[in-house]
Amino acid sequence: MLTASRRALRSTLDTRLSHWGLLDWLRLLWCTSIFWYELISFAWSLRSCSWPDTVLFPGRKRPAHILLVADPQVRDLSTSRSSGFTAARQHLTELALRRNWFFASRKNPDLVVFLGDILASWQLIRSDDDYKRNYAKFLDIFRLDQRIPAYFVPGNNDVGLNIDHAVARQARQRFTSHFGPLNQKIRFQNHTLVMLDAAGLVEEDYLRASKYIEYEDWTPVPHGPVEFVHSLREEDQEHPTILFTHIPLHRPDTASCGSLREKGTIRRGVGPSYQNMLHKKTTAFLLQSITPEIVFRQVLLFDTSAIN
Repeated sequence: MLTASRRALRSTLDTRLSHWGLLDWLRLLWCTSIFWYELISFAWSLRSCSWPDTVLFPGRKRPAHILLVADPQVRDLSTSRSSGFTAARQHLTELALRRNWFFASRKNPDLVVFLGDILASWQLIRSDDDYKRNYAKFLDIFRLDQRIPAYFVPGNNDVGLNIDHAVARQARQRFTSHFGPLNQKIRFQNHTLVMLDAAGLVEEDYLRASKYIEYEDWTPVPHGPVEFVHSLREEDQEHPTILFTHIPLHRPDTASCGSLREKGTIRRGVGPSYQNMLHKKTTAFLLQSITPEIVFRQVLLFDTSAIN
């Protein structure tokens, strides 16, 4: 039985709702839709994106968790000449990045790997000050817990691909001074994580192919990606290796990308400062030299993995 106060509240609510017109209901629908798509849908999606601990490792201790962030393309609007619709679109993109990171970081990863194209484009950065502002914007959006290590894989938007040598050298220096080495190897739990400068590897592959030299006879560029891969091959690989690359490995054009891909497939393609996948010989060179157990490449905004 309703109490007097509840009956009064219900009566008041019924009275007010009875005076609502079509416009009022449309406003309520509009507000509810915004609230759902801007906040609730993100949290709801992550409910079905939990770490696969119980599926992969039932009855065993908790494995380590790695959060992969691909293609954020952060840009500080103060360094942009965009206005009107373009500026509004960039602002909305930034808000989406903030929401994505807010909810994804709540999964409490043990390590974070950014899979390239961290900033919008080397072409849009005209000075060191521009780079610092874009880097500050990245740190403001992706607020990293200092206790959680983060590693960064360079993408073609970060360091360029087949561009002027002086510009490329400057872009690479800026990347390494802010995000770390272009190529690196770390030990994490009982695995070896290899982060590859795929754009640099493509450039060295073009140089090698132009001289008609096979990989086994090629003298690597000093401190380049091929030399880095050779150094891995010479080591004893006592732990399983996981490879992280911004540019996907070679695959047939008709190969399926799996049921989780939203649409389309990956096809061979080359253009100004980009390449859709590595060359077939380059892919074979990597797989034979590193022998990775699994390869992660730039595909989605966020992806997750677990390591035991």
